Amino acid sequence: MGKLLKKFNNEYILFKKQYKIILFSLFFFIYVISTIARNLAYYRHVQLEPLRDIGFEIFPKIDESFISEIFLGVNIFIFITILLRPLMTDNNNNVYIINMSIRLMNINCILRFLRSISYLSTALPSTSEHCLIGSDTYNPPNRDEIFTRFNSLFDKNCGDMLFSGHYSFELTLCLFAQRYLPKLSTNKLLNHIIIITMWLITIAHGFILIAVRNHYTVDIVVAIYTTILLWYVYENYYPTDIQLPVNMSESSHQDHPTSIV
Repeated sequence: MGKLLKKFNNEYILFKKQYKIILFSLFFFIYVISTIARNLAYYRHVQLEPLRDIGFEIFPKIDESFISEIFLGVNIFIFITILLRPLMTDNNNNVYIINMSIRLMNINCILRFLRSISYLSTALPSTSEHCLIGSDTYNPPNRDEIFTRFNSLFDKNCGDMLFSGHYSFELTLCLFAQRYLPKLSTNKLLNHIIIITMWLITIAHGFILIAVRNHYTVDIVVAIYTTILLWYVYENYYPTDIQLPVNMSESSHQDHPTSIV
């Protein structure tokens, strides 16, 4: 129990050092990107027939769109088990939940910013059923609601096509596992199995997103190279996370970071 409390204390110290960037990232992601930018995209969206797409020509349409969420859900579950592993092992190689979360959050905030610039620059006709001509659920915000209409995870949006936010997020989960799992587990075979499984699920999910007509093929392609390039650019500038002394006592607050996040 004492070891677990010490781990929570270390996480709390790292949180205090970085809480400003955490709060800013949450505000930016929840309000600026997920509210204002998405509402503006929906407001500007015009109901038109989907564009000609090579993926649509190759893959027959799948009406059960929930299948897409299953693929993402499996990878999220694996990600959570990796994220919580520092609490379950004594040899965590100075890997902390706060640091892992901040790296993932920062990269995804940058990705969502780049994504919002892309879909607000050119409003592509949306491909989802609820965005097509004749849909009974098409409900864009008016001008007064752009800054005040908050979206839940289950609200359907139109106009935010290029590039896929779901797929870019899932790619970061795979890259997250590649970076941190070998530091948290000495079982190399199991690590390889988990990482390969996540990548195979992600690759399959890309095809499913096209088949259920959630995105154009270009949305997936751009998400792939943008996400991977950004991840390694970020790694180049911030190769290490803030660290605490290995033998820091539970009450110690005199830690000295070796680098920035």
